[in-house]
Amino acid sequence: MMKKGKTILVCDSRKALLFDDFGSLLRPRLRVRGVLQAPDNPPTGKQGADRPGRTFQSVGRQRSAMEQTDWHRLGKERFAHEIAAALIEIEAAHGAHQLTLVAPPAFLAFLREALPVQIRLQARSIAKDLIGLRVEEIARRLATARRAVG
Repeated sequence: MMKKGKTILVCDSRKALLFDDFGSLLRPRLRVRGVLQAPDNPPTGKQGADRPGRTFQSVGRQRSAMEQTDWHRLGKERFAHEIAAALIEIEAAHGAHQLTLVAPPAFLAFLREALPVQIRLQARSIAKDLIGLRVEEIARRLATARRAVG
């Protein structure tokens, strides 16, 4: 069991790869810890079957349309919460942990919102989409991003 480990999360709204990092800051050595896959999340137009609802004012005869539910966005938020739950388990099992989050900017926002404050404040964030790359290429790009930050 690691006392002070380094975890790298590389994800997008469809897939998440969790890595243990046994290397240095500028030379990561990644080993896959786990993979999370989001359930199928078709566009909202394919998920919704009805028109948005209407609401009536309590006084008078005015009506207003209600905003349509964005089912696709809700699916992304659910997956972000699933990833956050996995990160919370890692934190509980290993205590103090260095965490780096790597995701496209839009999904990174969902993920940071889903994480508890204590994890969110300690985590490094890199707003890049690296999920489709090989592990060696992910490690190389992480090192490049870390060098750029200083």
